[in-house]
Amino acid sequence: MQLSEYLTATQRLLSNTASNLFPPGELIDYINEARKQVAADGYAIRRLLSLATVSGTKTYAISSISVAGITGAESVLIVRKLAYNGNTVPLTNKPWDWFYNYCAINPQSGNPTVWSQLSQGAAGTLYLWPTPASVLTLAPDCVILPADLVNDTSTDLLSFPWDRPVKYYAAYLAYLSAQRQSDAQQMLALYTQRLEAAKSQSTSTSLPRNFPLSGVPSALPTSTPGPYMAGKNA
Repeated sequence: MQLSEYLTATQRLLSNTASNLFPPGELIDYINEARKQVAADGYAIRRLLSLATVSGTKTYAISSISVAGITGAESVLIVRKLAYNGNTVPLTNKPWDWFYNYCAINPQSGNPTVWSQLSQGAAGTLYLWPTPASVLTLAPDCVILPADLVNDTSTDLLSFPWDRPVKYYAAYLAYLSAQRQSDAQQMLALYTQRLEAAKSQSTSTSLPRNFPLSGVPSALPTSTPGPYMAGKNA
Protein backbone atom coordinates (compact mmCIF):
# COMPACT_ATOMS: atom_id res chain seq x y z
CA MET A 1 0.00 0.00 0.00
CA GLN A 2 1.24 3.51 -0.75
CA LEU A 3 1.87 6.04 1.99
CA SER A 4 -0.91 8.32 0.75
CA GLU A 5 -3.36 5.40 0.95
CA TYR A 6 -2.37 4.65 4.54
CA LEU A 7 -2.70 8.34 5.38
CA THR A 8 -6.17 8.69 3.82
CA ALA A 9 -7.41 5.51 5.51
CA THR A 10 -6.15 6.67 8.91
CA GLN A 11 -7.62 10.15 8.51
CA ARG A 12 -11.01 8.68 7.63
CA LEU A 13 -10.87 6.42 10.67
CA LEU A 14 -10.13 9.46 12.82
CA SER A 15 -12.85 11.52 11.06
CA ASN A 16 -10.10 14.00 10.31
CA THR A 17 -9.85 14.24 6.53
CA ALA A 18 -9.44 18.02 6.87
CA SER A 19 -6.20 17.45 8.86
CA ASN A 20 -7.27 20.03 11.44
CA LEU A 21 -6.79 17.75 14.48
CA PHE A 22 -3.87 15.52 13.49
CA PRO A 23 -1.21 16.97 11.16
CA PRO A 24 -0.27 14.63 8.27
CA GLY A 25 3.37 14.57 9.37
CA GLU A 26 2.35 13.32 12.80
CA LEU A 27 0.10 10.65 11.33
CA ILE A 28 2.87 9.45 9.01
CA ASP A 29 5.05 8.83 12.07
CA TYR A 30 2.22 6.80 13.63
CA ILE A 31 1.65 4.88 10.39
CA ASN A 32 5.28 3.83 10.18
CA GLU A 33 5.30 2.81 13.83
CA ALA A 34 2.11 0.83 13.21
CA ARG A 35 3.67 -0.97 10.24
CA LYS A 36 6.52 -2.15 12.45
CA GLN A 37 4.00 -3.24 15.09
CA VAL A 38 2.11 -5.36 12.56
CA ALA A 39 5.34 -6.89 11.25
CA ALA A 40 6.41 -7.81 14.79
CA ASP A 41 3.01 -9.00 16.05
CA GLY A 42 2.21 -11.07 12.98
CA TYR A 43 5.66 -12.22 11.80
CA ALA A 44 4.35 -10.69 8.59
CA ILE A 45 7.67 -10.32 6.74
CA ARG A 46 9.81 -13.45 6.57
CA ARG A 47 13.00 -14.00 4.58
CA LEU A 48 15.88 -16.46 4.39
CA LEU A 49 18.99 -14.31 4.70
CA SER A 50 22.72 -14.95 4.90
CA LEU A 51 25.27 -14.81 7.73
CA ALA A 52 28.91 -15.77 7.23
CA THR A 53 30.73 -17.25 10.20
CA VAL A 54 34.28 -16.33 11.18
CA SER A 55 36.71 -19.06 12.15
CA GLY A 56 37.15 -19.06 15.92
CA THR A 57 34.15 -16.77 16.55
CA LYS A 58 31.11 -18.15 18.35
CA THR A 59 28.96 -15.01 18.80
CA TYR A 60 27.10 -13.04 16.12
CA ALA A 61 24.91 -10.00 16.62
CA ILE A 62 21.47 -10.21 15.04
CA SER A 63 22.03 -6.65 13.83
CA SER A 64 24.94 -7.93 11.71
CA ILE A 65 22.57 -9.92 9.49
CA SER A 66 22.28 -7.72 6.44
CA VAL A 67 18.95 -6.81 4.82
CA ALA A 68 20.66 -4.60 2.25
CA GLY A 69 19.43 -6.78 -0.60
CA ILE A 70 15.76 -6.33 0.34
CA THR A 71 14.22 -3.06 -0.78
CA GLY A 72 11.95 -1.73 1.94
CA ALA A 73 13.56 -3.65 4.82
CA GLU A 74 15.00 -1.95 7.90
CA SER A 75 16.45 -4.70 10.09
CA VAL A 76 16.09 -8.23 11.44
CA LEU A 77 13.93 -8.57 14.55
CA ILE A 78 13.93 -12.33 15.17
CA VAL A 79 15.97 -15.31 14.01
CA ARG A 80 13.75 -18.38 14.05
CA LYS A 81 16.00 -21.08 12.59
CA LEU A 82 19.56 -21.58 11.39
CA ALA A 83 21.08 -23.93 8.81
CA TYR A 84 24.10 -24.05 6.53
CA ASN A 85 25.41 -25.87 3.46
CA GLY A 86 22.51 -24.73 1.32
CA ASN A 87 19.98 -25.31 4.11
CA THR A 88 20.80 -29.02 4.18
CA VAL A 89 22.37 -28.98 7.67
CA PRO A 90 20.05 -27.52 10.31
CA LEU A 91 21.28 -26.40 13.73
CA THR A 92 19.33 -27.31 16.84
CA ASN A 93 17.94 -24.31 18.71
CA LYS A 94 18.15 -24.50 22.51
CA PRO A 95 16.96 -22.13 25.27
CA TRP A 96 19.75 -19.95 26.61
CA ASP A 97 19.81 -21.57 30.07
CA TRP A 98 20.27 -25.03 28.53
CA PHE A 99 22.95 -23.73 26.17
CA TYR A 100 24.77 -22.00 29.00
CA ASN A 101 24.77 -25.14 31.18
CA TYR A 102 25.81 -27.66 28.54
CA CYS A 103 27.56 -25.78 25.72
CA ALA A 104 28.99 -22.46 26.88
CA ILE A 105 30.97 -24.14 29.66
CA ASN A 106 32.21 -26.87 27.30
CA PRO A 107 34.12 -25.04 24.53
CA GLN A 108 34.78 -27.05 21.38
CA SER A 109 35.74 -26.25 17.81
CA GLY A 110 34.21 -27.64 14.63
CA ASN A 111 31.06 -27.37 12.56
CA PRO A 112 28.30 -25.93 14.78
CA THR A 113 25.36 -28.16 15.64
CA VAL A 114 23.56 -26.08 18.31
CA TRP A 115 22.64 -22.42 18.57
CA SER A 116 21.01 -20.19 21.14
CA GLN A 117 20.19 -16.53 21.60
CA LEU A 118 21.16 -14.22 24.43
CA SER A 119 18.95 -11.14 24.81
CA GLN A 120 15.79 -10.62 22.79
CA GLY A 121 14.88 -8.63 19.72
CA ALA A 122 17.13 -6.79 17.30
CA ALA A 123 19.79 -6.32 20.02
CA GLY A 124 20.12 -10.08 20.56
CA THR A 125 23.27 -12.15 20.06
CA LEU A 126 23.45 -15.61 18.48
CA TYR A 127 25.78 -18.18 20.05
CA LEU A 128 27.03 -21.20 18.08
CA TRP A 129 28.41 -24.47 19.43
CA PRO A 130 30.89 -25.86 18.65
CA THR A 131 32.72 -22.65 17.73
CA PRO A 132 33.07 -22.59 13.91
CA ALA A 133 36.50 -23.81 12.82
CA SER A 134 36.01 -22.49 9.27
CA VAL A 135 33.95 -20.04 7.26
CA LEU A 136 30.36 -21.22 6.81
CA THR A 137 27.43 -19.46 5.21
CA LEU A 138 24.42 -19.71 7.49
CA ALA A 139 20.88 -19.20 6.21
CA PRO A 140 18.87 -17.68 9.07
CA ASP A 141 15.07 -17.74 8.83
CA CYS A 142 14.29 -14.18 9.87
CA VAL A 143 11.38 -11.96 10.83
CA ILE A 144 12.05 -8.51 9.35
CA LEU A 145 10.98 -5.01 10.28
CA PRO A 146 9.97 -2.72 7.39
CA ALA A 147 11.70 0.55 6.62
CA ASP A 148 9.70 3.76 7.00
CA LEU A 149 7.62 5.00 4.09
CA VAL A 150 8.64 8.53 3.15
CA ASN A 151 6.54 8.99 0.00
CA ASP A 152 4.48 7.01 -2.52
CA THR A 153 7.58 5.64 -4.23
CA SER A 154 8.74 3.89 -1.05
CA THR A 155 8.46 0.10 -1.10
CA ASP A 156 5.98 -1.37 1.36
CA LEU A 157 6.83 -4.94 2.33
CA LEU A 158 3.45 -5.38 4.03
CA SER A 159 1.00 -6.88 1.56
CA PHE A 160 -2.65 -7.86 1.91
CA PRO A 161 -3.96 -8.75 4.46
CA TRP A 162 -1.14 -7.49 6.71
CA ASP A 163 -1.49 -3.89 5.56
CA ARG A 164 -5.11 -3.72 6.74
CA PRO A 165 -4.54 -3.50 10.55
CA VAL A 166 -2.07 -0.60 10.16
CA LYS A 167 -4.63 2.22 10.20
CA TYR A 168 -6.16 1.00 13.45
CA TYR A 169 -2.86 1.00 15.34
CA ALA A 170 -1.95 4.37 13.84
CA ALA A 171 -5.31 5.73 15.00
CA TYR A 172 -4.69 4.23 18.44
CA LEU A 173 -1.40 6.14 18.69
CA ALA A 174 -3.05 9.34 17.47
CA TYR A 175 -5.80 9.14 20.09
CA LEU A 176 -3.24 8.39 22.78
CA SER A 177 -1.34 11.54 21.86
CA ALA A 178 -4.59 13.51 22.13
CA GLN A 179 -5.32 12.03 25.59
CA ARG A 180 -8.50 10.42 24.26
CA GLN A 181 -8.08 7.19 26.19
CA SER A 182 -11.51 5.69 25.48
CA ASP A 183 -11.16 6.18 21.71
CA ALA A 184 -7.60 4.86 21.86
CA GLN A 185 -8.71 1.63 23.57
CA GLN A 186 -11.43 1.15 21.00
CA MET A 187 -8.90 1.43 18.17
CA LEU A 188 -6.53 -0.96 19.95
CA ALA A 189 -9.33 -3.52 20.21
CA LEU A 190 -10.10 -3.10 16.50
CA TYR A 191 -6.42 -3.49 15.70
CA THR A 192 -6.30 -6.78 17.61
CA GLN A 193 -9.37 -8.04 15.75
CA ARG A 194 -7.96 -7.09 12.34
CA LEU A 195 -4.59 -8.63 13.17
CA GLU A 196 -6.22 -11.94 14.12
CA ALA A 197 -8.24 -11.78 10.89
CA ALA A 198 -5.03 -11.25 8.91
CA LYS A 199 -3.45 -14.31 10.56
CA SER A 200 -6.45 -16.44 9.59
CA GLN A 201 -6.73 -15.04 6.08
CA SER A 202 -3.08 -15.70 5.30
CA THR A 203 -2.98 -19.24 6.71
CA SER A 204 -3.65 -22.22 4.48
CA THR A 205 -6.34 -24.58 5.77
CA SER A 206 -4.36 -27.53 4.40
CA LEU A 207 -1.30 -26.58 6.48
CA PRO A 208 -2.80 -24.68 9.40
CA ARG A 209 0.32 -24.98 11.55
CA ASN A 210 2.79 -24.08 8.80
CA PHE A 211 3.48 -20.65 10.31
CA PRO A 212 3.67 -19.53 13.93
CA LEU A 213 0.97 -17.30 15.42
CA SER A 214 -1.67 -18.79 13.14
CA GLY A 215 -5.20 -17.89 14.12
CA VAL A 216 -6.58 -20.97 12.36
CA PRO A 217 -7.52 -23.82 14.73
CA SER A 218 -6.88 -27.41 13.75
CA ALA A 219 -7.06 -30.90 15.17
CA LEU A 220 -3.27 -31.15 15.11
CA PRO A 221 -1.51 -30.97 18.49
CA THR A 222 0.10 -27.65 19.26
CA SER A 223 2.84 -29.19 21.38
CA THR A 224 4.81 -32.40 21.44
CA PRO A 225 3.79 -34.75 24.28
CA GLY A 226 6.49 -35.46 26.81
CA PRO A 227 7.90 -38.94 27.46
CA TYR A 228 5.63 -41.44 29.16
CA MET A 229 6.29 -41.53 32.90
CA ALA A 230 5.59 -44.92 34.42
CA GLY A 231 3.76 -45.07 37.73
CA LYS A 232 5.35 -46.33 40.92
CA ASN A 233 3.75 -49.75 40.55
CA ALA A 234 4.58 -50.18 36.87
